[in-house]
Amino acid sequence: MLHRIILLLSIASCAWSQELTSQTTPEIKWMSADEVQGYLSGYGMGFAKAAELNQHPGPKHVLELAEQLQLTKEQIEKTQAIFDEMHSAAVQLGKSYVEKEAALDQLFLNSLMDESILRTLVSEIERIRADLRFVHLKAHLAMKSILSQKQIAEYDRLRGYSNSKNENHQHQGHH
Repeated sequence: MLHRIILLLSIASCAWSQELTSQTTPEIKWMSADEVQGYLSGYGMGFAKAAELNQHPGPKHVLELAEQLQLTKEQIEKTQAIFDEMHSAAVQLGKSYVEKEAALDQLFLNSLMDESILRTLVSEIERIRADLRFVHLKAHLAMKSILSQKQIAEYDRLRGYSNSKNENHQHQGHH
């Protein structure tokens, strides 16, 4: 049985892996093309909202706001290193995530799914999602030690966040 699961997952993953390496974005019925592209590009996909909305800036946005935040050269270099590490890991994990979701789609489409395969595949998908979220949150956590409290407050202001819990809650859907 385990060999059957591995074989079916390999076939489905290989088929979608080939499509991922082509120029087209694979179609997964329950995900928009933008969502798929977001995962493949290593975007945050909302994984770091808990940090972002609680005074733990993200490296991508810190770099975009470098001038307004008056970052030093050292802060820029450290932020870039955090971003590069996060982005590299997120792209790899995003590709794996999309491949597994595509395999799930294909196995159901071709009526090859059974409960054992489903359990294995869903477990793999959720492990990847957890790893992806960790990568993004870890980058936000690292940024806290690089920026001053004044820079963090300015970041929050520039991003439209407030120190008030009520106002942060209102912004959750926007960031």
